[in-house]
Amino acid sequence: MAHTNGSETRCSPGMAHFNGNERGAGIWIGQDRYRIRYNGERIGERKGNMGQQARNGKDNGGKGVLGGAVVLAGAALLSKLIGTLQKIPLQNVAGDRVFGIYNAVYPFYQLILVLATAGLPLAVSIRTASLLEKGDRTGARRAAAAGIVLLSLLGVAGFALLWAGAEHFAALIGDPAAAHSIRAVAAALWFAPALAALRGYTQGYGDMRPTAWSQLAEQVIRVAAMLMLLRIGWSAGWNEEKLAAGAMSGSFFGGAAGLLLLIILMRKGDKDGPLRDTSVPVLEKKQRSRIHMEREQEQEREQEREQEQEREREQESRWSWLLRIARRRARRGQKPDGQSVPETLAGGGFRPFTQEMRRLGVLALPVALGAIVAPVLGAIDAFTVPRLLRQAGLGEVEAMTAFGLYSRGQPLIQLVAMVAGAAAGAIVPQLVRLRRAAPADAADAARLALRVSALAGAAAAAGLILLAKPLNVMFYTDAQATGTLALVGSTALAAALSAVCAPLLQGLGALRIPAALLLLAALAKAALNAALVPPLGIAGAAWAGIAATALAALLGALAAARFAGALAAAAPRSAGARLRQLAATALALAAMSAAVLAAMRVVAVLAAPALPPRLAAAAQVLAGVALGAAVYGAALLRLGAVAAAELRRLPGGEALAARLARWRLLPRRQD
Repeated sequence: MAHTNGSETRCSPGMAHFNGNERGAGIWIGQDRYRIRYNGERIGERKGNMGQQARNGKDNGGKGVLGGAVVLAGAALLSKLIGTLQKIPLQNVAGDRVFGIYNAVYPFYQLILVLATAGLPLAVSIRTASLLEKGDRTGARRAAAAGIVLLSLLGVAGFALLWAGAEHFAALIGDPAAAHSIRAVAAALWFAPALAALRGYTQGYGDMRPTAWSQLAEQVIRVAAMLMLLRIGWSAGWNEEKLAAGAMSGSFFGGAAGLLLLIILMRKGDKDGPLRDTSVPVLEKKQRSRIHMEREQEQEREQEREQEQEREREQESRWSWLLRIARRRARRGQKPDGQSVPETLAGGGFRPFTQEMRRLGVLALPVALGAIVAPVLGAIDAFTVPRLLRQAGLGEVEAMTAFGLYSRGQPLIQLVAMVAGAAAGAIVPQLVRLRRAAPADAADAARLALRVSALAGAAAAAGLILLAKPLNVMFYTDAQATGTLALVGSTALAAALSAVCAPLLQGLGALRIPAALLLLAALAKAALNAALVPPLGIAGAAWAGIAATALAALLGALAAARFAGALAAAAPRSAGARLRQLAATALALAAMSAAVLAAMRVVAVLAAPALPPRLAAAAQVLAGVALGAAVYGAALLRLGAVAAAELRRLPGGEALAARLARWRLLPRRQD
């Protein structure tokens, strides 16, 4: 049964109805919306119904919010696994000093890259989602164009800073050999900004697939280029300085490949352009006569001419040169495409464009400052640890080698943080919509994200501590600095929480807290490094990281929980219920730890004597991870640490909960 709401005519699911509110006729088929413009060419648009989750309540709230998060988290997991594995041949082939140079230089690139790109894609995503919710597609395109321009400017500035200041940064690190590596990695900033902005634009539409595929392509090409350059350099007899620079150059090739693939996917997806689906024109021909179509075409062309003339009159005095170009293209039938920056500028002038850039900057800066906690801590380590080690009596080469040993655990922590951050970043656009239309669902989604990140981070921290020695041997061929690797691994819980809290706070409207947490963590890390590295060496740097990240994560989680509670109060729970849930989580971690140790012991007794050391270590790691994950998940469910209601809100949770209940892992009536 059709009904009218304003200028829209709506039907029940499965029916078709028209909307005369936009250019062309809007046709809804089931849950999808198609739009046709009758201007002589078939232009169809299929738009997933943004904001429908907010109108549907809890059934779709949690699952819709977390569905895209699963896509991005999976892609981030694969891409980060690739990025982690690429450091194995780097260390194995080039040695700990080159590995140390790589890990001393990379934080500078990562710091500038994250500062320039981490917040802005999220801001573009939020603005795109908000504008689409209002039906302002032109504004959404303007936001994307503003993001690309702003990110490109920041990328050029970052490139110039790293390229011109390479020797200065190398001197600050304490190893002049790092200058070539700094210049090599600076080139990647030519591609990374545009890549980041376009990812935010596609995420604002709720489509995480282009971002996921581009992430994978970027990592695969980056690693392939790095390995090829390492092989060439090793065969040609390059010194350690050139080998490190060659390894850093992979980021340039990876960024170019990721950007190219993302553009191809966006053009193929036709978010703002023609679809190749023939079902819409067929349906339209059944609904409207040819004469009526031609009449509408003429009316739309007349409206376009009037709007264009009005825009020309408004902008003639200031931007006449740009409008002359637009008029010439229009006369040739080559009106700029809706996704292009020129059309965005000519259509509304530069004032709305610059205003959009300012809005994006306001949105992006706090979350960017929150997201660079890990890179800032890495940069602080690069600045302070080698110098403090030399002050403790080590030579230049020995200090950089020790820093390479300390850096062995960083890729594993970054793996945890990357997955958690990718999932949280995918949640934010949906969280913005839910916060306005269904605040209770938004609060529940934020709490669920915190719970999931805490449970996963705790398991990761325990696993990295227990598996530190076999991981060290498997990845780096020896067991040097295993104790330090275990200490660094214990920060996985704090890293996961920090990576989730920054975007969650942004989505909940807390813009200043991430910046404050960054400043606090940076100051704590620098002060603790100065106090602990001289007497304890690289172990002191690890202890400093534990304290700094734990402080930032705890305060961030408390702030996110408080802002979620301001939207909607959580279901009342007694102190006893909270203690039981905490005890159940602790028991699940204990059971997981026992399972990991048992698996390692069995493999060491049965398989290790017949295998080379690295294969034996890999077998221990794989067995420990598989058994530990299974035991941890089962214990969480049986002990009640994870409720059935929480499980059902995850993507695919209904079917999973029913299956687990049949297996007696989950009580059938648990809520």
